[in-house]
Amino acid sequence: MISRLIILSMILVGCGNHEEKLPIGVFSGDNVYLSDISNASVISLSTYEAYTATLIENFEQYVLVKEALEEGYKNNQNVKQKLYRWKNDYYNQILIKHEVFDPVRTDSSIYEIYNKMGKRVGLDNILIKHRGSNKSRSERNIYTAKQLADSIWTEIVSDQLDFSLAALHFSEEPNSSGRNGFMGFIEYGKMLPEIIDVIWESNVQMYPKPILSDFGYHIVRVRSSQIVPLKSLSEMRNTIITEINSGNSHEIRAQYDKLEKSLITYYDINYFRENITLLFDQAYEIWGTDKDIVLADIINLNSSLPVVSIGGIEKKMEWINGIILKMDHKILDTMIPYRYDLYKSIKTILNQLYGAKTVQTKPYFDSKHFNKIEKNYFKAVIIDEYIKDKLLVDRGIKKEIILNQLFIKYNVKYYEDNIKKTYNQLVKDIR
Repeated sequence: MISRLIILSMILVGCGNHEEKLPIGVFSGDNVYLSDISNASVISLSTYEAYTATLIENFEQYVLVKEALEEGYKNNQNVKQKLYRWKNDYYNQILIKHEVFDPVRTDSSIYEIYNKMGKRVGLDNILIKHRGSNKSRSERNIYTAKQLADSIWTEIVSDQLDFSLAALHFSEEPNSSGRNGFMGFIEYGKMLPEIIDVIWESNVQMYPKPILSDFGYHIVRVRSSQIVPLKSLSEMRNTIITEINSGNSHEIRAQYDKLEKSLITYYDINYFRENITLLFDQAYEIWGTDKDIVLADIINLNSSLPVVSIGGIEKKMEWINGIILKMDHKILDTMIPYRYDLYKSIKTILNQLYGAKTVQTKPYFDSKHFNKIEKNYFKAVIIDEYIKDKLLVDRGIKKEIILNQLFIKYNVKYYEDNIKKTYNQLVKDIR
């Protein structure tokens, strides 16, 4: 017997050109039945939960690492394009998760949203932009923008500065700065989700802390509220579900656009140097794993995406290269507990790269492209072997054995002389 039945409606993503909304999900007992026009499948609830957890973890890892890697990609249009494609790979995964799984709406959740739609709020807004925000001509960076927004907010809540006066002098919101910051009356779902989530539960005249959106930092105040007459719940039900799904898609796209913008706009090498240790500490806290494999996990954070071409592997390597070449010896010295696994992961990826023999990947082994790969990533192989040698010599393993293993594993005779020459020179220079 079906203990509970919930029909999901969505626009299928990546399932042909069908644009109609289809009922694709049915929860029954402990299973989730998923179907489209052409086929049907069933997964367990535990699989669904694991899938959700994996996507959340991937997104958190993506945020952690991307925020630290801007400098090497700042003016490289080719890499920007690759990052954009990579971002969209993740976007599509998350979007499918939200549109296939999350639109499960119980009567109680729909009723909760229905009640929120029963009012509109009069919103005051002070907007502080930075050079990475949408439609911005500001020269201030995001850190300066946050400091300014925090200082204005502090003076307002301590009654040292009137909100209307602050809006007139500081706000960069063209539609409201001349009206004492007043944005008008906002209906539920008709404002930036970052702001809606905060103000809808705020009392009148309360001042939540500055809120960051794609447009900058917002200092907001709920001026007043009004009752909105609604149709019956049964008449509004489908509208609510449609708007929720649309809002999810918009929010996810906005998050990824913000990530890309932050990557290529206002993070720099100093940020990377200052935060590299914090990055790994955060990763450790999120994953709850031993620190000596944290780096391997970071490198393989997109392992849930199938690597079916050299392009996919090369995309990984572009990113890894951004880590390697931005680390001076001082940074490397702070990473002794992790760095062996970092280079072990690089080696695994390089093995995939050099070992590919399929017809589809053959064009990537033309001399021009191959030399480009060598130029960008050869240093990573050499450092890998130096680190490995340094760690394993103490255990009585000779350098020659390590090098032989390298040549056998990669099976690329072309590199043998170059590896020996560069490796020996590197060891000589360091020792």
